[in-house]
Amino acid sequence: MKKYLIVGILLSFASFSSLNLLYAAADRDKTFNEIKTELHNKGIATKDIDSVNSSVAEMLEKGASKAEIEKPLSDLSANGVKGEDFKKSVDSMNALVKSGKSPKEAGNIVSQAVHQAQAEGLRGTALADRVHQAIKEMQTQKRESIESKLKQTEAGNVSEKTEGSSEQRSLPSEGHGMGHMGGGHGHR
Repeated sequence: MKKYLIVGILLSFASFSSLNLLYAAADRDKTFNEIKTELHNKGIATKDIDSVNSSVAEMLEKGASKAEIEKPLSDLSANGVKGEDFKKSVDSMNALVKSGKSPKEAGNIVSQAVHQAQAEGLRGTALADRVHQAIKEMQTQKRESIESKLKQTEAGNVSEKTEGSSEQRSLPSEGHGMGHMGGGHGHR
């Protein structure tokens, strides 16, 4: 009887988990469709919207909200970024999210780069290039930060190993471990 109860509980849990996943996927799909409609209403070409479907879907899976995606994409479009430049900019934003930036941070980086480039009079491809540059700089800064932390950690480990190895080097001078190297004298 206990077996049936346990199996029943497990099946109920599995069903509940499956329903949660289905609900989450349906919610993402609904948000995704709302984003597409809103971008289309703002004048972004269907072709451009379709070109960024996978990046938008991935950002939604990482927890991005509708606003966190719409704002930077709208900024790009409002400043004449379209076609392949639009796709590359959104893909770069997604790359930031994949590398650990929150969707909000990634969107802010894109929007700030757009506004800075706009203030410099850049539009279209030149503006998109500035966005790519800003994103690459952020990724480089993050990579350098990680490398710096790694070097500091390695330096700490090397000094510990060096201290440990100097103790090991002193052992043979104390007469340990060198007895077998006498060339075999006295063994015959």
